[in-house]
Amino acid sequence: MIGLFVLRRLGSGFLVLIGVSVLIFALARVMPGDPARLALGSSATSEQVEALRLQLGLNRSIPVQYLGFVTRAVRGDFGISLYSSRRVSTDIAETFPATLELVIVSTLLVGVLGVVLGVLAAMRRGTWTDKALQLVAVLGVVTPTFVWAVLLMLLFGFWLGWLPIAGRLSEWLLPPPHVTGLFIIDALLAGEWMLAGDALRHVVLPAVALSLPALGQTARLTRVNMIEVQRAPHIELMRAFGVPERSISFKYALRPASIPTLTIIGLEFVALFGNAFLVESVFMWPGMARYGVQTILNKDLNGLMATVMVMTILFVVVNTVTDIVIAYVNPRIQGTDAV
Repeated sequence: MIGLFVLRRLGSGFLVLIGVSVLIFALARVMPGDPARLALGSSATSEQVEALRLQLGLNRSIPVQYLGFVTRAVRGDFGISLYSSRRVSTDIAETFPATLELVIVSTLLVGVLGVVLGVLAAMRRGTWTDKALQLVAVLGVVTPTFVWAVLLMLLFGFWLGWLPIAGRLSEWLLPPPHVTGLFIIDALLAGEWMLAGDALRHVVLPAVALSLPALGQTARLTRVNMIEVQRAPHIELMRAFGVPERSISFKYALRPASIPTLTIIGLEFVALFGNAFLVESVFMWPGMARYGVQTILNKDLNGLMATVMVMTILFVVVNTVTDIVIAYVNPRIQGTDAV
């Protein structure tokens, strides 16, 4: 049963990849003006523009261009970046670990703090604690990510001076030996504790700014689900027998209440990659999202399409894994198509 469920999810993910590849290719080709001229600028000669058109394959028919794009993308070849003059795959490989590290730390904050705050609000529902936590959650949801980024930078970076506001490491430190590309993990593996601490200090502000909207949403959803589960007859029976409220909340109510939360956290993990565009730009974080911004500003179609395709693959993979985890937590879902 679980095998058929996984196959259905993989099939739908493959269709998503095909659809996004067609969409991003079409958008790149229907942009007003000549892509080669846009990339080189108005000062380029006709010969330079024509040479770039030949290099990008823009002189071929649209179907042939798309098939070539898909064939190269399957091999991990997205061509040469007009922004960096290097292979796009090299740029993605160098910048992706920084964004991944930022998103992982942000997701941990969302998953841990969001659930804990939601459970605490549900346990204290109707009290000032509940109202205060709900206010914080709403502020986190409605305030744009870049506003949080600027506020945190001003407060903890400039006024208090507690945390660094740019880069992944202090200027006088060298990166740890490359293993995963995640500086915190690589530094711990190398036993360089000071380096790991410095990397952690640098990721705190951008991770908090990136996670706050998703954290607020997760806390609100967890609170609502916990209150609904706590009203179930078997939970009321436990209270009648004198089972402590803390045991009821964390041992018996949290698991059934966490199914919608797991779905949201899985989707938020991918959404954080999209939200990272602004956060990485504000904090000068050298990640793939900031690289994507630069490709847009420099009209680098190869780099832009590669960035979008990598994020789409992440969405498909994470969504599939999330569906499988939820199906394991609640086996009844395996027999349905909507997860």
